[in-house]
Amino acid sequence: MHTDPSMLSAALRGATFAASFAALFVGHQLADHWVQTDGQAAAKGQPGWRGRWACTRHVLTYTAVRTGSRAFVRMGAPREGHDDQPHLGTGAYALDLLCTTRRAVA
Repeated sequence: MHTDPSMLSAALRGATFAASFAALFVGHQLADHWVQTDGQAAAKGQPGWRGRWACTRHVLTYTAVRTGSRAFVRMGAPREGHDDQPHLGTGAYALDLLCTTRRAVA
């Protein structure tokens, strides 16, 4: 039985996507419900520098947890032809999270 390489490649991409989604979902749950402190949650919507700083701390810890969960998956994921730069997406996501969190709770 001969396996078509393109089918194997598509299956690996699908598995990598599924593992990445699961890692980011778990990272979100950990970051928002376990790592974020009560002080950050309560203060991130306050006006002024106190609210900005609490929101920034939340975004930094959130980003660190999600980056760690994604890195865990990337250690075992095949890298055939993938020269993506996940740090660019992570930085854009962190900036978006900071802006939307401040706007949503302020």
